[in-house]
Amino acid sequence: MSSFLIKILGLIIIFFAITPNLGFFNTASLSLLILVSITFYYISFRNKLPFEKIQHEPLVVATIFILLTYGSLYYGGLYQEMIAVEAGKIIQVFTVVFLFYYYYIHSSSGNKIFIFSLIMYLVLSILTITTSPHPIIDAFVQMKEAPLQLLQGNNPYDITFTKIYQNVNPTYFTFLPMSFVLSIPSVLLLGDPRYLIIGFNLLAAFALFSMFKKSHKSQIGALAVAGFLFLPRSFYMLEHMFLDQIVLALYILFCFIFVLRKERLLLLILALFFSFKQHLIILMPLFAENTRIKHLIISRNIVFFIAPFMLPLYFLVLNPQAFLNDTLFSLTASQNTSPIYMSLSISTFLRNLGFSVDTSGYLVVSLLLTLLLLFALIRRKNLGLALKITLTLFTFHLLLHHSFFNHYFLIAGFLYVDILNELLGKKYIDGEN
Repeated sequence: MSSFLIKILGLIIIFFAITPNLGFFNTASLSLLILVSITFYYISFRNKLPFEKIQHEPLVVATIFILLTYGSLYYGGLYQEMIAVEAGKIIQVFTVVFLFYYYYIHSSSGNKIFIFSLIMYLVLSILTITTSPHPIIDAFVQMKEAPLQLLQGNNPYDITFTKIYQNVNPTYFTFLPMSFVLSIPSVLLLGDPRYLIIGFNLLAAFALFSMFKKSHKSQIGALAVAGFLFLPRSFYMLEHMFLDQIVLALYILFCFIFVLRKERLLLLILALFFSFKQHLIILMPLFAENTRIKHLIISRNIVFFIAPFMLPLYFLVLNPQAFLNDTLFSLTASQNTSPIYMSLSISTFLRNLGFSVDTSGYLVVSLLLTLLLLFALIRRKNLGLALKITLTLFTFHLLLHHSFFNHYFLIAGFLYVDILNELLGKKYIDGEN
C-alpha cells in the first residue's frame, strides 16, 4: 500500500474517530487515533515503501466527497437553534450535491466551483453565527470581551470575565495577545469575534485556489477549497471561536507566500502562525530546518519576524505573574479549567486505569518524547513539512491531557494540506528548498 493511500485513509479515520463524540474520550476513538499515528510513524521512518502506481486525483476527489458528505451529517453548533441546525444540514447536503454535479456531470470550470463554494461557506457561516449569538463557551466569551477591555485600558490577562461555568472563576485568558488584538475590528464593527475566523478562512481559500491554478489544476483546486472550508464540524469550530482554524489558514497563507518569494510578508505570516497558541512554538525547529527560512530569519528583514512577538513581550513586562499564570501555568493539569478528565488522550486512558498522570514527571516525559520525535523528523528530508507538523502535534496531544476536537481538527487539517501538496506534485517548503 502506498504512503499516499495510507495518508488518505488516515485522514478519513481521524475524522470518523473524533466527529461523533466531539473529540471526548472513548476507548474506540483513542484506539483508532493510536493506530493511525503508529501507521504514520511507520511510513515516515521506513526507508522505502513498496512502489505502487496509483492515480492521486481520483483518490483525493473521492476523499473530499466522503468528508463533505460526512460533515453534512454533523453540521451545527451546540448552542444553535434546532431549526437552524436542520436548515444548515439541508444547505450543506445541497452544497455537496451541486459540487458533485458541477465536478462530475457538468464539468464546470474551477472558477465556477470556487465561487459557489465560497458563497455556500458564507451562507452557512452567517447562519451559524446569527443563530448562535451567545454560545456558552469560555473561548467565545473571552474573545468577545478581551478586545473591549483592552480598548478601555484594561489588561485582559488581569481581569475577570463574565462567569459562565458554575464552579470556574473566569480570571484567566489562555491565548496569546494577538488573538484579541486582531479581533478588535470584528468585535467593534460586527459585534462578534468569529468573523475573524471567516476572514482568515477566505484568505486561505483564495491562496489555496491560486496554488492549484498556477499548476493548471483549477477544477480540482476548487474542490480542494470546498474540502478545506467544509471539513467535518468546521462550523462547530466556528461557533465556539476555536482559534485552530486561524492557525491552519495562516499555514496555507505561509505556503502560498513562500512560492511568491515575498520575504517580508513571509516572515510576518510565519510570526503570526506562532502568535495565537503558545504550544505551537515547539514546531519552530521544523520551520528553521529549511535553509531559505533560516537565512530569512537571520537576515536584515528579521524585524518583520520579531515585530509580532513584541506583543506578548509587552504583556509579560506589564504584569509578569498574570501573563505567565494565564498563558503557561493555567495549561498544567492542576490548574486547567478544561474537562481534561474527558480528553481524548493516552493520559486519560492511564488515569482511568489508576495511574498518576497529573504530575510534573509525566509532563516532562511526554514533552521529551515529543521533542525526540521532532528532531528525528528533522532528519527525514523526504517528508513534507505539513506531515512533520501532523506527526509532532499528534504525539503531543495523544500523550498530554489537553486533547479535544479542535486539537485533532488542526492535526487533520495539516494532514489534508500535506495530501494536497503531494497532489500538486511539489513540496513548497521542504528540505533545502
